[in-house]
Amino acid sequence: FLIWEIYFESVNFIFEEFKKLSTIIMGIGIPERTESTLIRAKYTSIAEMDEFVKMGAVGDVSLQFFDENGSREKFKHFNERVAAMPFEIANSVPRRIGIVAGAKKAKAVKSAIAGKYINILITNIDCANALL
Repeated sequence: FLIWEIYFESVNFIFEEFKKLSTIIMGIGIPERTESTLIRAKYTSIAEMDEFVKMGAVGDVSLQFFDENGSREKFKHFNERVAAMPFEIANSVPRRIGIVAGAKKAKAVKSAIAGKYINILITNIDCANALL
């Protein structure tokens, strides 16, 4: 318990700094085994990724998974252990920019918009056409 208190005190100032941001830039990922940065970096395993897909994961923003409706609830057990800006704080940032390329990520983009994780999109023509 004491270690957690020391850790929390040592990083607590970061959460206060998050609240001062006016813009954040985030990549939008998809739960894919073959090109997954999460698997390569060992944040998760192939088995866990497969389980996320079975549970309905369509994408991730800031390493936090969401379903087709933009809900993160089903993936709370994973999302809470990721060291990232909490979405409760991120959603208060005025400009939330998502950067993504490729038609295969269009569903994740739609879901990220539905979840209000992004409100500005930078993408390529392939993804843009798939979104239309």
